[in-house]
Amino acid sequence: MTGLYNRTNILFELGKLVNEAQVEADKFLSIILLDIDNLSHQNSLFGPLFGDEIIRRTSQIIEDHINEENYAGSFEGGKFMILLPGTKKNEAHQIADEIRQKVNRADYSEPAEVTSSSGVAQYISAETVSQLFNRADRMLYRVKTSGKNQVQS
Repeated sequence: MTGLYNRTNILFELGKLVNEAQVEADKFLSIILLDIDNLSHQNSLFGPLFGDEIIRRTSQIIEDHINEENYAGSFEGGKFMILLPGTKKNEAHQIADEIRQKVNRADYSEPAEVTSSSGVAQYISAETVSQLFNRADRMLYRVKTSGKNQVQS
């Protein structure tokens, strides 16, 4: 439906990139976890086809904001993972915020306010895949519990 990597493939790519970063100490890697805010509420109000439209539109916005060296995957429901090799956290934060703004301003078939929240983390030397993912997920959780429609890094 999205044209992005699925959960299995995006996690596989994350594992490869973390392994590369562990070998090459000067290599940067940042990840973004993006979640569409209130997607289940949108589904309740406008139906699941509208929810699918939001997911497809968000996928397209993500693809438009990454280059061929980056990876993006649909992680679960309205949650996405974006892998940014060679990217520092502050630049990843800026990319996440640009995506957030585009999702919010996009045209949709229903009169809904669509927003997203993102957590950003940069790989730290000797960190595991789980540790990196969990740091980004904690940043996303902070956004979700402090008002949504923001980026935290």
